[in-house]
Amino acid sequence: MILDLTMMFIFGLTVGFGHCIGMCGGFVVAYSLKVQKREGQNRLITLVIPHLLYSAGRILTYSFLGGLFGVIGLTFDLFNFQSYLQIFAGIVMIILAAELAGWIPPIPKVELSLFKPFRRFAGQLMNDLTLTNVFVAGLVLGFLPCGAVYVAVTKSISTGSIPFAMLTMIVYGLGTVPALLLVGLGANFVSAGVRVRLFRLSALLVLLLGSYTLYKGWVKLQMPTGMIRNKIELMQKHAMPPARLHDEP
Repeated sequence: MILDLTMMFIFGLTVGFGHCIGMCGGFVVAYSLKVQKREGQNRLITLVIPHLLYSAGRILTYSFLGGLFGVIGLTFDLFNFQSYLQIFAGIVMIILAAELAGWIPPIPKVELSLFKPFRRFAGQLMNDLTLTNVFVAGLVLGFLPCGAVYVAVTKSISTGSIPFAMLTMIVYGLGTVPALLLVGLGANFVSAGVRVRLFRLSALLVLLLGSYTLYKGWVKLQMPTGMIRNKIELMQKHAMPPARLHDEP
């Protein structure tokens, strides 16, 4: 569990600098400039609070998604299909890692019309910039799909536990915070070349995490047969002939 969460945090950290800056950086910079203009000064606390609220909104949404998909994983676990789900999740994560690294052609992403109102609503919130609106924008944009979120959600499903699934998404979200916070504060030290390298590193982490998830599923798949066989052997070893059960002393 600790290893899984540690890898998810590092993944969030690296993908934050390599991917999230490109996906969400423009939005973060936009509301950062509005905050500076509204306050009339570039005080640290003035900028930090909106970013923390924005990230808190995203992480709360990620937590909700983790709980939602955790129910699916728990259902599989109750029917003793968790090992198959882990194997499937591991394979999906390996495929996503290959896409992130550019080893295979991009997987077509279907832009569902369902998500278009989310984008419009988030833009409307920024027209009247308040701390509440920044937080709500984080909640809304947390639902928008992207490759990194796909990885985190896939991992959360494979946990077979609602609390662990939620924690997985929270840890991933926390990992993405530093990159967006620094971008919002005006730090432009992350060059395109550095972002590409970090993006490839995040792909490697997904590959390792997917392989580890696949391995755990395979091991768990083998466990029931071995446990039943050992139990039968133990019962046969200590069983007494039925006739002796009723022998008088």
